[in-house]
Amino acid sequence: MNILYIGYEGFDTNNGTNHLIESMLFNFLEHGNRVIYMNSHSVGVNNDIPETLQKCINFESFIINRKKTNKRNFIDRYLVALKYNSKLKKILKVNQLEVDIAIIQSTPTAYFTVNIVKKLIRIPIIFNSFDIFPDGLHKLNKGIISVVFKIMEHMQKKMYKKVDYIIANSEDVKKTYLEKNISAEKIGVVYNWFDVNKVKNKNRNDNCFVEANSIDTSKFIVQYAGNFGYTFDYEFVLNLANILKCNCEIVIHMIGEGAFLEEFKERAKTLSLGNLLFYPWQSSEIISDVYSTCDIELIPLAEKVIKFSYPSKTSLLMALGKVSITITENDSNYFKIMNSNKIGLAFEKNDIENIANQIIFLSKDEKLMSEMGINAVKYAESTLSSKVNLDLINKIIHYVIGSDKSNEHSNN
Repeated sequence: MNILYIGYEGFDTNNGTNHLIESMLFNFLEHGNRVIYMNSHSVGVNNDIPETLQKCINFESFIINRKKTNKRNFIDRYLVALKYNSKLKKILKVNQLEVDIAIIQSTPTAYFTVNIVKKLIRIPIIFNSFDIFPDGLHKLNKGIISVVFKIMEHMQKKMYKKVDYIIANSEDVKKTYLEKNISAEKIGVVYNWFDVNKVKNKNRNDNCFVEANSIDTSKFIVQYAGNFGYTFDYEFVLNLANILKCNCEIVIHMIGEGAFLEEFKERAKTLSLGNLLFYPWQSSEIISDVYSTCDIELIPLAEKVIKFSYPSKTSLLMALGKVSITITENDSNYFKIMNSNKIGLAFEKNDIENIANQIIFLSKDEKLMSEMGINAVKYAESTLSSKVNLDLINKIIHYVIGSDKSNEHSNN
């Protein structure tokens, strides 16, 4: 089978989904498929193609240069994405690709990408949704005015009708799609998985991240590792750190980069939060070392984010047996699963005093931490592993191709 994958944020950028794309494409190749990969080059902090994929003989790539953009400048980002689609169209015109199916990654300009592929190649398309645009950006009140939002939402709805299948990365995201009157038969849930071949618990005494950053492992470490963007509520972290700053046994590590990093750092400095320590983004190659360092992982989601996206780090943390504390809405499926299965803790944002007290309590209760960690590992292995979820993707691909052939037969 020939599979075309089209993304926008390439492997050369730091983001929380690179490991998902890499393991998915490698899985396709392992099963004897040919993969044609199309993506961009903008930042260049990593290789455009991971070594695991470079070694595969049935892997072909087209890397499109695009301008590096300020993630807080939506207009500039959108215009650059349109230029990217224009270059993509030229490549598809010049290269007569023999492809059976396309997987198109969710981006603000996916409407145009889908139209290009449908017109030039006319193959079934799976829309792989890591987040829902423009809903998330609009709900977070980050610069899309009402008229523009309605236009973009209308475009997205037209795009949803054209694709053959939509992969949502959580039940909450699927629910949001269903509210858009998309047929349930057209939507499947594939969770953001952890790679069973790469996620390994690393002892703090033999840990690259601990050694490189001289981490004081005698402290109880509350950690956040990821992107400091629109989905991240740094005001909550500042308030939590302020409550906990008198407890000298607990420290909060912030690891990563993003649009709001500098003002986050500045606010922490102004508030004299010595218990809040910042570290740069870490390579995906040592992600197990990073997450193994913490006692608790903090996932402070901005308001309603869980309805449009899913924190990819959740599966990695559970696989390592780590306790996570997520800030999200109590009517979400995520909230209920975490608390009812005792695989982590979920709280609402306004429950900050209780959250601080819970962290202090957990720092003194090794038995409870261990029990929750064991529960998390069991849940991760049964529901969130790469094996379980990549099997689902392969089944979806065969279902979509089979349905497409059936439709062709009936049309004839």
